[in-house]
Amino acid sequence: MTSRSSGRPVVRSSATTCMLLLAAVLGTAEPLVCRGFDAATAANALTAQGGTLLRLDPALRAAPVWFFLPEAGSDSARQTLAHAVGCWWSGSWLTTARETPVGEADVRTYPPLPARPPQAEDLVRGLMRPWLSGDGGLVLDAQSGIWTVTTSPRGHAQAELILAAISDPHPRAP
Repeated sequence: MTSRSSGRPVVRSSATTCMLLLAAVLGTAEPLVCRGFDAATAANALTAQGGTLLRLDPALRAAPVWFFLPEAGSDSARQTLAHAVGCWWSGSWLTTARETPVGEADVRTYPPLPARPPQAEDLVRGLMRPWLSGDGGLVLDAQSGIWTVTTSPRGHAQAELILAAISDPHPRAP
């Protein structure tokens, strides 16, 4: 008779397991609230919750921030912190600079546009300004119409989009 189990430890362990699972599920869905902490502390909390490192310009670290983040996805976390600080983000970098950090820049050429609008180089340069910092650059050869762009891979993606939009004669909504 002594080998017979009462069943209570099994029930307790099942209830404990269910409670731990419920706490884990509820704990991950808990919103993140920041009430006046400095931006560096908020960035560390977002990094700890979302797992993506957020880097701030040194001038932004002491800025007090207020936000409520219901879900801490990496893009929503960066966007929330950027709005709270009053800056914009590129990748994991939050900055007030007008240009993005270029990183690994390479040079690519793009074919001439079918119909080049007046002041096309100035127009494209203005639209590409955030991706032309550091060693970045853009030039239009007036003779051949070939575009030469030096920027990061993200900058080249933007250049392709901009040149494709300018070369399409059909109107498009912004």
